[in-house]
Amino acid sequence: MLPWAEFWYNTAFHSFAGVTPFQVLYGREPPTISRYVLGSAADDLVEKYMLERDGVLVLLRNNLSETQISMKLYADARRTDLQLEVGDWAFVKLKPYRQLSLRLQHHHKLGRKYFGPYRVLKRIGYVVYKLDMPVDARIHPVFHISMLKKSVGTPAEQVTPLLQVPVEDQHPPKLKDKVLDWEGSIVMDQPDQVSREIENGPETIRKSQ
Repeated sequence: MLPWAEFWYNTAFHSFAGVTPFQVLYGREPPTISRYVLGSAADDLVEKYMLERDGVLVLLRNNLSETQISMKLYADARRTDLQLEVGDWAFVKLKPYRQLSLRLQHHHKLGRKYFGPYRVLKRIGYVVYKLDMPVDARIHPVFHISMLKKSVGTPAEQVTPLLQVPVEDQHPPKLKDKVLDWEGSIVMDQPDQVSREIENGPETIRKSQ
């Protein structure tokens, strides 16, 4: 059944591309599979197989079509018809645990999701906007409309500013060179002592025996 499902998907028309995936890959129209004409096969097993094949193709076509429709309805239900103009203010949805220019928090689930508001500087296409982000934020100022929330009115000041992460928080501290002595304790900055103990290791073992 899996090869038939793959064949149906690759030969189905995709509205976003305007053609079928098969045509995109091979540059020609996909082959068609004719439905079996009842009684045209001389063998009963062949006729049974062809009837089962036609039933599987119909089942796959219906199930995959219903799945595509349900996925589209689910995606459309989560979309908002939001349009911004140049000069408007909007909150931007960010993920603090992925943005180095945001102060890290101990509990990311409880942290705020929207920051701003920021002024819209430019509209790029239909669903992309450029915001007036702080210079020290080090965040790309272009965002999709799904990451924005329009601010009502003109704010007197920025409500949730982006806080700069200290330099020491962005990079792990440098560790000093540490080695272990024969008894398992840490010896720091004593490579000569450790090398002498390693050289005398066999003699020390013989004395202990």
